[in-house]
Amino acid sequence: MRYRREPRWNEGRSFFKNSAPKKVQDWLTDRGSLTQRLICACNKKNQGNFRVVVLKQAWQKPQASEAKLLGMKQNELGFIRQVHLYCGNIPWVYAKTVIPRSTLHGELQKLTKLGTQPLGEILFANKHILRGAIQIAEITHKRALFDVATEKSLNKDNSIWGRRSVFSIAEKPLLVSEIFLSDLVANL
Repeated sequence: MRYRREPRWNEGRSFFKNSAPKKVQDWLTDRGSLTQRLICACNKKNQGNFRVVVLKQAWQKPQASEAKLLGMKQNELGFIRQVHLYCGNIPWVYAKTVIPRSTLHGELQKLTKLGTQPLGEILFANKHILRGAIQIAEITHKRALFDVATEKSLNKDNSIWGRRSVFSIAEKPLLVSEIFLSDLVANL
């Protein structure tokens, strides 16, 4: 099967108004901390504790659209962190962070050593953080990102929904993509 490389990311609510499940629409456009929202939802469901599981983190070449959003050169490497955000033993969200080398100076170098600490705790604790526009995409089973996010076996649907946005800390950018898995949607 041949995959298209990237999903089509779109800005604005009109894109998904008739497509995304109603349960997930508010989550896609919420500008607050996803970490805090997941912790609250997980506690409500009494399914166990929220936790972060690191899938991979390394210096890699980002996708073309990611590099463009971050103002990176074509072959420039970024620090890429991929995690699953769990409620109990069930992954609810796949998250990917792309950080240009130019962002990782001074205090921001700690972003490469988060381990299982949620990135959201760092971002939303900083009062100087700015969040850019939220882009939304439906990610079908025909996209490579679908298999990465769901690990091929974690999802029960043929498509999942995600969002991404550029955050700026002290005018230094990083891109966060969050893909909502079917188990989260089922528990909303």
